[in-house]
Amino acid sequence: MNRLLLLSAAAVPLLADASLKSAALLVLAGVCALAMRWASAAARHMVWLAAVLALLLVPVLSVVLPGWRVLPQWAAVPVPPASVPVIVPRHQSDQTDRTDPENHPAILPSMLPPRTESPAFITAEPPPAPSAPPARTAAAPAPAAAAPTGTWLLPAWAAGCALLLLRLTAAHYMLRRATHRCETATGPLAAAFADAAKETGLRQPVRLLMDEKRTIPVVWGLFRPRLLLPAEAATWPESQLRSVLLHELAHLRRRDPLVQFLAQLACALHWFNPLVWLAAWRLHVERERACDDLVLAHGVRPSEYAGHL
Repeated sequence: MNRLLLLSAAAVPLLADASLKSAALLVLAGVCALAMRWASAAARHMVWLAAVLALLLVPVLSVVLPGWRVLPQWAAVPVPPASVPVIVPRHQSDQTDRTDPENHPAILPSMLPPRTESPAFITAEPPPAPSAPPARTAAAPAPAAAAPTGTWLLPAWAAGCALLLLRLTAAHYMLRRATHRCETATGPLAAAFADAAKETGLRQPVRLLMDEKRTIPVVWGLFRPRLLLPAEAATWPESQLRSVLLHELAHLRRRDPLVQFLAQLACALHWFNPLVWLAAWRLHVERERACDDLVLAHGVRPSEYAGHL
């Protein structure tokens, strides 16, 4: 238990230092994105992506590079100074033992050489006589010291981080279960999907699945990506189907599933910082706008694409 308390007390300054650095990085990213409001959505997305990647590296850099500190020196964990032993020279101790009558009872005071007293020693008062030791009384039990509040910050942070990671794992598990009930698209849907993949220049193999219980398209998978379409996509007009496929395949071309995973991981590590959630939201917004720009760049009319959305 004591080791856990010591570990918590040592980790609290590290968490506070990493939080201040993360907040500074996110404010800088927000200022840069605001200054680039007339630039493309892909450029602003890169700014927020760089900030999210920096959030994942800040705790590591705080440990590896302790010189990069944000907190003042007084916020560091106090280390008690080691006791320094006092070394007495041997000749001095021997001389003290020889001239001290208490250490050698056989030496009489008359046998010692006369002492010359200086005026400073003449005015010195003799030491008081030792008083009788006080009567022994039963010592009252010392009250138990309450644990400082900072020692519980590390368990609270670990609990929040574990909860968000569990939610991310549960979402991944539910998507894996959803793929088992899906059917692989064939016929005109497969042909339209192949044409859209050729237009976007996507060379990574992707599975196109049809889900009867899904109402909106979703793409997921880091190593084996999958595109889930609702079953009613078979009745969509050709222009709408092409727009949806171009948009979803643009996510895969931009490696957005990996970016989304990194953003969720940053939110889990910095769940107590509201600026991190704001950065993840802005990253999502700019990601969708960047995919819309890619769809419009392939000749889809804005009015028609807005109707499809």
